[in-house]
Amino acid sequence: MQERAKGEGYIFDRLYLNDVELANFYTDETKLHLVFTLKATYQRVHAGEKLTLLDRDMVSKYYSMTLSKNLRSLQTAGKETVYSYECPGCGAPYTDTTDEKCSYCGALILDFDHNWILTQFKMA
Repeated sequence: MQERAKGEGYIFDRLYLNDVELANFYTDETKLHLVFTLKATYQRVHAGEKLTLLDRDMVSKYYSMTLSKNLRSLQTAGKETVYSYECPGCGAPYTDTTDEKCSYCGALILDFDHNWILTQFKMA
């Protein structure tokens, strides 16, 4: 996300997820946070008028990702998902995954009671 925020305008020609490891976990007053380390290998292409290779060779970097969920929702058995393409309220498919609410019933898409939410992603 930090790289995306720079506005470099690139896409991945190749992207491989090499390794994922649960590195840590912690709680605050309301949520459980799971911290993962990731190793990704990729090659980027600048997406301008002409596609230009940004990385001559494959590049490997480490990232840190945190998934969070409400503690109270973990105390009851239920369906566990990291991310779903359907509304937890009405079951309709999402028309736009960047929306905060379901376009059919108005239910929250990013709901800490139903899903594990990505709360942090950064280069390690």
